[in-house]
Amino acid sequence: MKIVTTFLWGCIAAFSAFAEGSAFYVNYSAVVPTAPLQLHGLSIVHPDARLDLAAAHAEGNKVLVYLSIGEVAGDAPYLEVARQRGLRVRGRNEIWNSEILDLSDPGWTELIVDELAAQAAARGFDGFFLDTLDSIWESDRAAGIELLRQLRAAHPEAKIVANRGFDLLSDLQEIVDGVCFSGADQRRWNRDWSYL
Repeated sequence: MKIVTTFLWGCIAAFSAFAEGSAFYVNYSAVVPTAPLQLHGLSIVHPDARLDLAAAHAEGNKVLVYLSIGEVAGDAPYLEVARQRGLRVRGRNEIWNSEILDLSDPGWTELIVDELAAQAAARGFDGFFLDTLDSIWESDRAAGIELLRQLRAAHPEAKIVANRGFDLLSDLQEIVDGVCFSGADQRRWNRDWSYL
């Protein structure tokens, strides 16, 4: 319960600036039910989810799409595309079965901004929920910030929320609309939500 409460309080602060009330909905399932999208001023969903965006928008609600910036999940549909293009990675996050991106490779900016984000915007999503910012290596900081600047420039009206990324906050002020955090502790989470 502590984890959920901390996540909720952190996100409430971030989302209150552009969603009425403090209730929001997160669902990364392949199929997202319509009723919660209609009931919550803000929802966060997986980019490939099947859902009724029109129903959410008819209620005046916003729907953000999950977008991983510092890692690519082992089961992400675009991982094979990245491999075929030879995009560089820094290593693996064994706990989450993901690859840590080498953001100095400009191909990642092209894939994330020009393809993944553009596809989400074309589907009608209202913005982006940026995850895995804490995985950006210090040597990739400038490239990561530039990627996020390009994301903002490509989607100036989008709502953009960073999940954590505390080390980058001083550079994110003009880029993001809010910051969410799932805990104030800098330790990493295991898949079972215990600390490393």
